[in-house]
Amino acid sequence: MSTVIFDICINNGFFFKMYVDFLASCIFSSENNKICLRVDQNGIKMEYITDKYERNKCHVCAFLNRISFKKYVITRNIEINIEPKQVQKLCRNIKKRDKVVLTFIENEKSNDLILSIYNDNFTRKEERKNIPYSSFYEKNDENSLSKPTNFYSFPFSIGSSEIQNVKKVIGVKKECLTLCINKDKFLSFSGLSQGISHFEILYGNDEYKNNISNINISGSILAMFSKLSQISQNINFYEEIQNENECKIKMLKITSVLDIPSYMGDIEIILCEFDS
Repeated sequence: MSTVIFDICINNGFFFKMYVDFLASCIFSSENNKICLRVDQNGIKMEYITDKYERNKCHVCAFLNRISFKKYVITRNIEINIEPKQVQKLCRNIKKRDKVVLTFIENEKSNDLILSIYNDNFTRKEERKNIPYSSFYEKNDENSLSKPTNFYSFPFSIGSSEIQNVKKVIGVKKECLTLCINKDKFLSFSGLSQGISHFEILYGNDEYKNNISNINISGSILAMFSKLSQISQNINFYEEIQNENECKIKMLKITSVLDIPSYMGDIEIILCEFDS
């Protein structure tokens, strides 16, 4: 006997493809390559905590609101691990007007996670069964963020197109750059363009340039921001409230509303740099 645990239809193939691309961009290593997928009565939540990657670690939480789905049927809450890079391979041929159905069926002997793609008249184009997953999610305390965080209430917000401009300037994915922020007054990106010439891109009032927090980020983090900018109009950066005696870990909060082409949910990223 089979039981459908969830059966969910996303009405915009373009959004689903870009969303999966964003999730895949969060994966920095082959060792920790799974994201937790939680489906409940409120919606879908994706959560990921990176392994320590160079000097950066990040905690990504992506929430999709159930009201934004064309169909949302769930018989019980479930939490599983999936590999977004595996799902990404299945999304290459998805078109803008395609509909994507994600189904989880529980059987007596085995369970099945199924991705189905339909065109705009709901004729099935493609179906992939037995998508790899694991049925439990273990949070590794070693990978968790090691201290409670407080951030200023007002972010510095920039349009998503600006993230694309920064990515064009820096060029090479492996390059590192420095992000500087002063509450909601000032934001800058600086580093080496193409590994050769120095660049600095400034936003806000440069009168606040001196009293800033800074965090070094890898090109892979910037690539993740770039994928996020394809499904959101603005990206918000929150400066951490630093205590005088705490300098070992620098943190930054990034939030965004998933609103391209329409409202779907929210993203929150906590980004850390560990001093060597």
